[in-house]
Amino acid sequence: GIEFADYSEYEFWSDAKNIDWVISQREGKLMNRLYTQERELDVFIWVLAWEEINFSYNSVNKKNIYEEIFYLLAYSTIQWQNKLSAFWNETDKRRFFPLKKSREHFIYLWENFTKSQLFQENINTYLKDLQNLLPQNSLVFLLTSSLEIDEKALKLAALKNDVVVCHIFHSFENNLEGKGIVGLSSWNNEIFIDLD
Repeated sequence: GIEFADYSEYEFWSDAKNIDWVISQREGKLMNRLYTQERELDVFIWVLAWEEINFSYNSVNKKNIYEEIFYLLAYSTIQWQNKLSAFWNETDKRRFFPLKKSREHFIYLWENFTKSQLFQENINTYLKDLQNLLPQNSLVFLLTSSLEIDEKALKLAALKNDVVVCHIFHSFENNLEGKGIVGLSSWNNEIFIDLD
């Protein structure tokens, strides 16, 4: 609902329909009514994982970073009693969970996400789907490690919804410095980099 919050002095870009003429006369200057709007948000968490999701260094796995952020977003959504949905790609299928706002739904999503074998898909394909599949006025968190986002597709997706892109990376990826040999492991192999 929309509720009255306070008054503020009128500024030339403010909406003239909110001028309170009675208060303006009493104050001797134009005063605007300010309103707050509370609405129930539909929150979508879309996960776009890439092959390097299994990257680990110093016992920190990149999938764990995805899981922590997913948990934080999903849990806070349920705490604020908003509806929650999630979407990600597995090796054999796409997983889409409908909007619900119960703790049981949160636990079900969390258990499915931690057990899933995430699989890469083109982020720009996701953005096109986002325009077609989601209702208007939703809040969409896009979790991705890719920086190859088509800006035009992102802007189009953001016309109907609020889109927050969370770029997920392991700190090691951006801080390749030091001396000596560093070992990196993935789920199927191990490599060593000579930082010299």
